[in-house]
Amino acid sequence: MKPCSRFHRIKALAERDVAAHTSHAERHAGKSSAKVSATLAVEARHSMAKALSRHYQNCPECA
Repeated sequence: MKPCSRFHRIKALAERDVAAHTSHAERHAGKSSAKVSATLAVEARHSMAKALSRHYQNCPECA
């Protein structure tokens, strides 16, 4: 089935956050802020997976 527009919007926003944290971690490699950003990127990926899974289960358009 084809996901709805809300699914794509949730995914795009989450991917933007992951990309921002990852790029910050790469730019500031070796600093403590880079380690924090890398951790935040991992947490954002997990949150995205949860949000998309929850959306897919509850959305009549996606299911």
